Amino acid sequence: MPNRPEVFLGLVTHSQSAFNQDSRATRLLEQVTNGLKDAGMSAECLVSDRNDYCAQTFPINRTTLLAAAQAQANLEHEWRVFIAQRSGLKENNFREQYLYQGMRIKRTIAALKGKNSLSAKAYQRLLNIDLSHHRVLTQGIQSGAQALVILEDDASLADPHKVSDLAQLIRMAILKQTDFINLSESISAPGLGIERILNRGRKIDCETDLHIVELDTPVTNTVCANYYSRRFATQFQSHIAPERLIPVKPIDWRLNEVMLENQKTSCWWVKPGIFVQGSMHETTPSV
Repeated sequence: MPNRPEVFLGLVTHSQSAFNQDSRATRLLEQVTNGLKDAGMSAECLVSDRNDYCAQTFPINRTTLLAAAQAQANLEHEWRVFIAQRSGLKENNFREQYLYQGMRIKRTIAALKGKNSLSAKAYQRLLNIDLSHHRVLTQGIQSGAQALVILEDDASLADPHKVSDLAQLIRMAILKQTDFINLSESISAPGLGIERILNRGRKIDCETDLHIVELDTPVTNTVCANYYSRRFATQFQSHIAPERLIPVKPIDWRLNEVMLENQKTSCWWVKPGIFVQGSMHETTPSV
């Protein structure tokens, strides 16, 4: 593939998104893409703003909603246990069972309201997000890029000068064959329960102002802004192939599920994040 880019950038959004009013998120993608090019990197980008949900392929009824509710409760339980174990914390079986059963019951009650419920609307929205992520990952893999950076439309770049730092980070990650890098300031470390994992991480020397930590455990902080190696992007893309989207789960948790299946995934964490998740933090957009 003679003209393959070094990095592929994807944006996941939709036509009614409040975060892409006046094409703000689209302009951000263009800004980052052009900034990487200015830093000497070859780059391509794609905006995925389609509604690809199909009712015939993904019917919504009490059965599918209940299956999704159970699957989500099970996955959250499995992830909490994994994080506790890798954090060296003594497992509190009573507390964990209380959380698990409580969330299972809560989601089951919501699912029983059927196809006209808020759960049904969320179900369709989650599938559209899955399909958009699958689309940009597929395009990025097909481009031949060594690295992919995928943004959701609530990502904000408060400091435009960080794009040159991002270019240096991507070059380092490609050289060291790093699989995954969290690039966003989203949920706090205490909120994720990963303080111990982050605190024991190894600092990576970098010719930038970024504080980069190499972790011994793959952890995630939403899909707001992430770096994926070509290898990991292929794993993630396969995991969210359309035929594997039932039962439905949020895309952030699907990424956690990939980590659970691939616990030797090499993972870096940027503190603070280059991008800020606007749905969780007040930001001043740079575009």
